[in-house]
Amino acid sequence: MGFQKILVAIDNSQLTPSVFEQGLGLALFARGSLMLLHCLSNDLVGEPMVPVTVELGLYPGIIDSSYDTWHSHYQKQRSQGQAILRHYCE
Repeated sequence: MGFQKILVAIDNSQLTPSVFEQGLGLALFARGSLMLLHCLSNDLVGEPMVPVTVELGLYPGIIDSSYDTWHSHYQKQRSQGQAILRHYCE
């Protein structure tokens, strides 16, 4: 009896195709299931600026702009991750 559930973590690295192929081969050989995982980390998307009061010298417009920039970057990284997952699912 082999592995029945295989979890393969994928990202944009050069090793991803090899890791995927090994996981897929193992799942096929064992007649198990394969699940793909892609995570967004703070290293990729950063952290949104924490709301700060005006007394500390930051105005709401600056905070909103900072959050909008972060959110845009987050959405871009999320879309890229979903595209990677779609590619390997196909």
